[in-house]
Amino acid sequence: MKIRFYIDKETGLPHIYNHEVREDEVQDVLWKPGKIVPARKTLVLQ
Repeated sequence: MKIRFYIDKETGLPHIYNHEVREDEVQDVLWKPGKIVPARKTLVLQ
């Protein structure tokens, strides 16, 4: 699977870095997604 990240124009780095998320963490979630658990207003991934 090829993963592409939006590049922040100001920093030149992947936008996910603004959320303190690493590229390998994104890759792990996409390859091994957790189950979806209902919450009060939204869905929560575990």
